[in-house]
Amino acid sequence: MGTRAMITRDGEPFVATHWDGYPDILGAEILKADCKTPEEIIEVAKCRDIDFIHKDFLKNVNQERYEDIAAKTDGKYTADDIAELDRKGEMLSFQIQTSHDYPIGTMDNYGDWPDYQYDLRDGKWFFRSCSGVWGGDNFKSDEWIELTEETVREN
Repeated sequence: MGTRAMITRDGEPFVATHWDGYPDILGAEILKADCKTPEEIIEVAKCRDIDFIHKDFLKNVNQERYEDIAAKTDGKYTADDIAELDRKGEMLSFQIQTSHDYPIGTMDNYGDWPDYQYDLRDGKWFFRSCSGVWGGDNFKSDEWIELTEETVREN
């Protein structure tokens, strides 16, 4: 079970991660990388295992995932084969070994329970702890805290 995190830009969902969403891990990596662009955010999120991503970035990120999955088949399948199987909903169960072996979904069908939310607004990062299904009636969150080296250590 991971510590899930929702990363938003100006409050809009951008990417959901699956592992190590704690401020002293993911928050520290966001600060260290000085993430400001979508591409920088995605690179940090990849280290945490992306579950869902904004549809504008889905194709490129999933292409990398298809290539990684295909490499595990010892040449039996290409990335295009894997992509076609994904479109048909026929992913190969024998190669599903880790969460990195699943294609990434869009934010439209995200229904997980993020433990933390990180938001980039006006060039600054903020975070808060959360509980409940994202966007659901039972979703609750704490007050926003600016993400700084000090607040990363304290949380």
